[in-house]
Amino acid sequence: MAGIGASRGFVTMTLVEAPMKAILTLCIAFLLSGCAVTQVGSLYGLRGQPPERPRNIFVTVDGTGNSQISRTNAARLFEFVDNYAGQQGDRTLATYYAEGVGSRGGALGLAMGYGMAADVKGAYAFLTEIYRPGDHIYLSGFSRGAYGVRILGGLIAIAGIPDLAARPVAQRTMIVDKIYDAYKTGRHKGETLHAQNERRLGAIRNILASYNIEMRGENLATEIETMALWDTVEALGTPDRTEDPTESPDHYLITTCNVRHVYHALSLDDDRAYSFTPIFANAPKMREDCHNAPPTDIQEIWFAGAHADVGGSYSPDDRVDGFLQGVSLNWMLDRLRPAKLFAADARVFEDRYGPIHDAKAYTIAYKALYRNFREPLRYHQIAHSAGRPKIHISAVERLRQLTKLDERFPQCSAQSLQASGPPLLCSAALQPYGFIPEMIAAGCLEKSPDGFDLRSGQTCVTIVCDDGSESDFRCDRRSADAVIDRRQRVAHVAARPM
Repeated sequence: MAGIGASRGFVTMTLVEAPMKAILTLCIAFLLSGCAVTQVGSLYGLRGQPPERPRNIFVTVDGTGNSQISRTNAARLFEFVDNYAGQQGDRTLATYYAEGVGSRGGALGLAMGYGMAADVKGAYAFLTEIYRPGDHIYLSGFSRGAYGVRILGGLIAIAGIPDLAARPVAQRTMIVDKIYDAYKTGRHKGETLHAQNERRLGAIRNILASYNIEMRGENLATEIETMALWDTVEALGTPDRTEDPTESPDHYLITTCNVRHVYHALSLDDDRAYSFTPIFANAPKMREDCHNAPPTDIQEIWFAGAHADVGGSYSPDDRVDGFLQGVSLNWMLDRLRPAKLFAADARVFEDRYGPIHDAKAYTIAYKALYRNFREPLRYHQIAHSAGRPKIHISAVERLRQLTKLDERFPQCSAQSLQASGPPLLCSAALQPYGFIPEMIAAGCLEKSPDGFDLRSGQTCVTIVCDDGSESDFRCDRRSADAVIDRRQRVAHVAARPM
């Protein structure tokens, strides 16, 4: 293995204004630290020699405050791929991993997402050094990291990936900075997205011409094979109390026009909806200015759990037993398996009845905010998404056992309300808000002996079964049991010394 390089940067941002509820947290953040970003890329093969075979290029940007030791699903997927180098069939492998913003104590990065530009530019610089036409690009991320790789995807859609391999590192960095600045330009008053993209493209073309560099694969010509995403949130800046799953600053292009497949696992039970509204891929807005680009295969599925229950990173606790994050990671592994990026039997242990964390109470930065749960049916309408919201069968099975599950966790037991341990969302907290009441109001959910169940004939949501098939009500129990049994027997967890 030859390392492409590593870099660390510290950036201090200026606090301009913030809502009163957040002002204390942000002032402390400003005084204590800046944002730190670590980026490492690896090229498997002989550096400086053209590859004999095309490459799989796998780029990961992790979630806020997360690194590989956080064990997010994005980091674990990266390890599955990175550990499989040299066994990827007719392709060689190049990998790139960037820690999430604020992962090295940067409180502004943690609170407001500052440092995202460094992640995006670092990944793009890596691509300008190693990408060749015919390579397959895979982008993966969690939380703001998922938003970061979608920003990167928009940059690739407009600018393509110029060949900067022969340029000195300092010059390559300068060129990438200029390209990113030209890309990150806001929309003029009355300007269409198409006109804005043309203006961006013209500015980038002029930058490259000044260095005698030809554009390559611009204007949607460079295709991204797959985006593997966990719970994309923008959350750049302070909460704005809006819940639009298509909202994005107009200085970024968040698009699926140049992406073949998008696999997106969404969190059903996060209670910070004002600040952590998920950004959909399945929305007409994500197809604006696509020209005649072919349709994108989008599989956007809701899973039980808070933001980091789905994307991973909650620290193990001897008072709480649960591997809820394994459900969405196994789903993602199944989606990516045909690409042969990792071992054919790759699986992790999962527990679909594991604890759901109270994300708002878990982190001090969010305790001052109002509790607000996500509402998938309403989001679907706001986004004008095609079809119905898709819910993984594991979330439905959990609803059927909702009140009974309280017995499993001391924090949820009526007999031990003072039990220690991480704050959890028990059945009493989940029933009045979010998905359950909106489904009941729509006539699609009813009480069951131990929780709630879908009404027969409901048309509010589509159920996604373990084998990938879809249903309106129930999945084939035998096939689901076989899938779960196989996962628990294999439990093929990727690990690497840290």
